[in-house]
Amino acid sequence: MLNSDTEGANANKIRKSPSLSIILPTQIDGGHSYQLPANVKAIVPNDVPYEIIVVHYSREDGKNNDLDKDEVSEMTIENQTKLVKSVEPRHVYVPGQFAAAVMKGIENSSGQFILAMDADFPYPEEVLTNLAKELITSPNSIIIASRYAKGSSMQRLPFMRSTISKGARIIVEHGLKVKDVKDPLSSCFGFSRHHIKGIQIKGTGNEILLEMLVKINKENEPNEVTVKEIPFEQKDTTFLKKL
Repeated sequence: MLNSDTEGANANKIRKSPSLSIILPTQIDGGHSYQLPANVKAIVPNDVPYEIIVVHYSREDGKNNDLDKDEVSEMTIENQTKLVKSVEPRHVYVPGQFAAAVMKGIENSSGQFILAMDADFPYPEEVLTNLAKELITSPNSIIIASRYAKGSSMQRLPFMRSTISKGARIIVEHGLKVKDVKDPLSSCFGFSRHHIKGIQIKGTGNEILLEMLVKINKENEPNEVTVKEIPFEQKDTTFLKKL
C-alpha cells in the first residue's frame, strides 16, 4: 500500500526533480517489450526533463537492481540544461502483478507528472505522444489511452471475452460510480502527482487505474479532476491478452 504523502522516493528534491516520470511495467526479460525505453524517449515533449523507470514484475525474489536513487537524481539534475534526451532508464524489480509494478515505479519516481504504460502492450507512438503532451498541458486532468472512446478501433473480440469486458465496464460505471470514463481498466494513463497526495492506494491485481479513479473521485469535489481519453486504433492481437 502506498501513502502518497511520501510523494515518491525523492520528495525533498521534487522542485529539482524531472518534470515527467515514465513508468514501464513489463513481464518480459531480454528487451523484447513493445515499449522500449529508447523508443519511449521520442514521445517526451521538447524541453521537458524526464526519467524512465522500467519495473520488472512477477518475480518471486523481488530482486532489486536499482541504481542508487540519489546518484540517479543528481545525474538527471545536472543534465536538465541539456534537455536530458540521453537519460538512462532505471530498472527495478517487484513481485506481484501490474498494479504492484506501477506502485513500485511511483515510489521510485520523483516527477511532478507520472505516465504509466504497459510496456508489453503495442500502443501507437502518436497516441503516447499526444498523451504526454496532454498530461503536461492539462495538469488537473487524468489522461487515458482508451480502447473504447469515440474514434478508437479494435479487432473483433471473441463473444465471451467481449461480454466479460462489457460487463466489467457496466459494474465500474454503476457499481463504483466512475462515470463518463469509457476505459477505466486501461493500462496506459497519466496524472499529476498531487492527484494522489494523501490517498491510500493498495495497488493489488491489475486494475490500478480503476482504484485511482474511485479514490480520487471520492476525495475531490465533482469536476475538480477531469478525465480525458485519447482513442487509439489497435491492430495487434496482443491486446486480447490484456483485457
